Amino acid sequence: GRAKVGLDFVVTVLDAAWDAGAMQWKLCGATGDACVHKGNEWVPSLMLSGFVRPTGECSAQMAPPTPGVAATHLAALTFPCSLTVFAGFDMHLSLAAQDPQEGMVGFNFGAVPAGMELAVEATGSAGAMSMAWQPCLGALGLHAVCLDAADRHGNGSVASASSPMACLQLNVTRDPPPMFDMAPGRTPATLPPLTMGEEVRVELFAADANCLDSVEIVPATPEEAPGSMLPPGAMLHAAQPAQPPAGMCVGSSRVMTWTPAYNHGGWSGRVCFA
Repeated sequence: GRAKVGLDFVVTVLDAAWDAGAMQWKLCGATGDACVHKGNEWVPSLMLSGFVRPTGECSAQMAPPTPGVAATHLAALTFPCSLTVFAGFDMHLSLAAQDPQEGMVGFNFGAVPAGMELAVEATGSAGAMSMAWQPCLGALGLHAVCLDAADRHGNGSVASASSPMACLQLNVTRDPPPMFDMAPGRTPATLPPLTMGEEVRVELFAADANCLDSVEIVPATPEEAPGSMLPPGAMLHAAQPAQPPAGMCVGSSRVMTWTPAYNHGGWSGRVCFA
């Protein structure tokens, strides 16, 4: 059957109306003496953001920051959607809360996975926190983190209000292995004939589905491929970024060039890469 994850959440009922101008929920406390939240005018807002890459209509995985690009607002990825986190790789998310009324705004959390770190970045009417976690293999599976933003006014005589609760479903999976191939559509059987004095180019390609990982193409070691070696005089050029195929996130390519010399007639050998 399908995997399940438990949620620890709170339902809060507030007498509030949406204020289109402020783009925020306005409490009855600004107008009604009988209001439970008298003196409290606004429901604090909550925003979760991070650098992610969509993997489906309701799923994404962590991704490295892109220069000049803002982090993604994760409202569309809250439960029941899921965020993939690979074991052994860092997850960093930012939390922001705001209340137009002077006072303090903070965060309330349910249970969080073991090892997750929460750090306060800013306080006041605009609060901020960071959420960091590097799950290990023992954390494989689904985890839920639920939180809301809550305001505090005066000395406690004004009732506090909380934002709607948001829950993130974190799917911890194993780091997938990279894929390795020759240039698209090429196999060793389709290499051109080797002719003395004529250069041959062998294109190599690698990709990985984990956006936080990197791939590198290097000659195989003797332990990995006994007897493998580059042809005499061959050159393995520097790696270049490459467009990854569908389902992959990062790609890299390298080119081996070789011009067989006049004394290389009959040369035969195995050339392996990893």
